[in-house]
Amino acid sequence: FSPCLRTFILRPLIGIITKTDSPYANVPMIKQWLLNDGCDRIFLVNNVTREGIDELMEYLAEDPVKITIEQAKWFLWALDNPIDIKHKAHTRKLKNGTTYTVPEYTQSWQLPLKWRFCFQLFLFTGDRRGENLALTWNDLDFEKCTVNVCKASAHVDGETYMKETKTGSTRTVVVPRFVMDVAAQYLTEQKKQCLILGDRWQGYRGKEFKKNFVFIQENGKQMDLGSPRHEFKRLIRIFNENVAQSEDEKLPESVTLHDLRHTAASILISSNMDPRSVAGVLGHADPSTTLNIYAYFFKKKSQEAADIMESVLGKNQDNGKIMGFSQ
Repeated sequence: FSPCLRTFILRPLIGIITKTDSPYANVPMIKQWLLNDGCDRIFLVNNVTREGIDELMEYLAEDPVKITIEQAKWFLWALDNPIDIKHKAHTRKLKNGTTYTVPEYTQSWQLPLKWRFCFQLFLFTGDRRGENLALTWNDLDFEKCTVNVCKASAHVDGETYMKETKTGSTRTVVVPRFVMDVAAQYLTEQKKQCLILGDRWQGYRGKEFKKNFVFIQENGKQMDLGSPRHEFKRLIRIFNENVAQSEDEKLPESVTLHDLRHTAASILISSNMDPRSVAGVLGHADPSTTLNIYAYFFKKKSQEAADIMESVLGKNQDNGKIMGFSQ
């Protein structure tokens, strides 16, 4: 494993140690390596005795969505509204050694436009992180409210490079008008940033401005792939500490950006969108992939269908005269 691997993975990271019964196995050392790389949980499995297999499969079968639709609404509220951050009273020390007390105070804070648009895209498109950070302004159609997903960014050996999407395909996703309105505001802000920086701007200018990456650093270069995760966690912490009135209203601290992709899928499925269409939105090459990952939700919809059929046809079974038969 490379150092700091956890920084670049947006899903919960697990470690799996096999052949634990081998006389050459150094389980404690391997376990420490996995912990150092940020694994949230480690499984010890043995393919011969099947030890640990059931526990691993049970974990993998758990509901992948960690944020409910109601929590997603709160998340959107946090993107669009100012939040009063409460600062506790604390002591500060001057360079000359003098100390003084800062009383408790409240500071109004709002998420910058860049992050508002970034997180809205994650939720409304179900795109992968590398796909969103590879977007340029040319990939956005402001009139049709569409986003063209045709490439992705990846980070290897300290270098960021462009590659095909995970499935090698291109897709166009439609987003709500208000999401594209935020994008337009952010584009204007980015152009102003270019003018202010002058020669320090390292992106495109003038007629070629739309070749710039949508999500950038302060100097116009492409945003680091780890940045969205850090800002996402910061937003959740600020919301939970300053907005949520109870534990039930808090956003799950374990939720990841990739979980927003799962939330998008669950919303589409619960709204009766067919697997092939959901696969198209998420960028799955094969609808069977969608069915496998979200089998839990499709199973629930199948149960709903069975209940509907039973409620309609079951009545006829109880009363054969309705169907023209007598018991």
